Amino acid sequence: MAIDVYLPHGWQRLGIEQSHISSEARSIGELIELLEQRWPLLAKEWRGKNTSLVSHLKLFINGEQLAKEGAEAQELSSGDCVDVLLPISGG
Repeated sequence: MAIDVYLPHGWQRLGIEQSHISSEARSIGELIELLEQRWPLLAKEWRGKNTSLVSHLKLFINGEQLAKEGAEAQELSSGDCVDVLLPISGG
């Protein structure tokens, strides 16, 4: 089972040199755990003080945004596409 994961280009400062990876994760929670193991600085980027996902992080599966409540329990299937987005600021 493989899923495609797309990460923000802005995370290069965290040591992430690629914006697309494949994963065998079976849930969003498992995917987050695998990514944090691979790039430990991610935990500081997307977890708040109580270890829940920060509100400005947006997760999408196959183009549909996940609600923060229960996002980590969301199951993944082979062929799914997960996009991790950060807000864009500027003017």
